Amino acid sequence: MSDHSDRHLPRPQRRSQRRRHWGGLSKSGFILVLAVVALIGAWWVIPTYRKAQADAHVDELCAKDGGTRVFEKVGLPASEFNEWGRVRVLSEKERKPGDAFYYTTTTTWIRGQADSPNSLVIWRDQYELYRVADGKKLAEAVSYARRGGDPPTWGHPSSHICPQRTELGTAVFLRE
Repeated sequence: MSDHSDRHLPRPQRRSQRRRHWGGLSKSGFILVLAVVALIGAWWVIPTYRKAQADAHVDELCAKDGGTRVFEKVGLPASEFNEWGRVRVLSEKERKPGDAFYYTTTTTWIRGQADSPNSLVIWRDQYELYRVADGKKLAEAVSYARRGGDPPTWGHPSSHICPQRTELGTAVFLRE
């Protein structure tokens, strides 16, 4: 009678029959996980890199001509200032007869257009403050901005602006 007690011991497998496992995954499972990680990485890294390049471009343009330049300061009576210390100035299109000052704004699209809310957009804004009586330009402010360029999401796009906008009126008007 033969001894059948060794029947339940594992049999040695041939090398070609053995499967290698990485953390419990087969080779095809590991490749699938690696592909998913690579796709997610590309989905995040490529737009983030482009956004960083656009922010650097905005900062470079801003360093050249961004900021506020005041050509003349104007003294006004305290009654012209509101409770926050600002003088209300309307745009050239909104101004009324008797207004002493107005401003204009010009937007120049450098990359992309305003109608593309999620794509990468860069633009230049220029604000100019004028005195009505003689048409003299009192100040101007130039800023550059980037919006969008983020990985596809359902949230609002990020933005970057240089310099942070300043109120032209506070730079020009002095309380007498």
